[in-house]
Amino acid sequence: WETKQKILEDLQKRINPRPDPELVKKWEKIEKDVVKTIKENMDTLTQDEPELSQATLENLYVAIRRSVQE
Repeated sequence: WETKQKILEDLQKRINPRPDPELVKKWEKIEKDVVKTIKENMDTLTQDEPELSQATLENLYVAIRRSVQE
């Protein structure tokens, strides 16, 4: 039973690994700057479409977080 449990846990870790703690720390340090830069550039590009700008920023933010976690 213990061996079976260990195999299952090992498989779970391989399928769904936790984010690297070092990467998470690095991301937390640069996250505000990255988001600020994206917002500034997107505001410039889509001043006449603020809804699009906000929606795109949120999608981009989610995509960045997802890629950092992978």
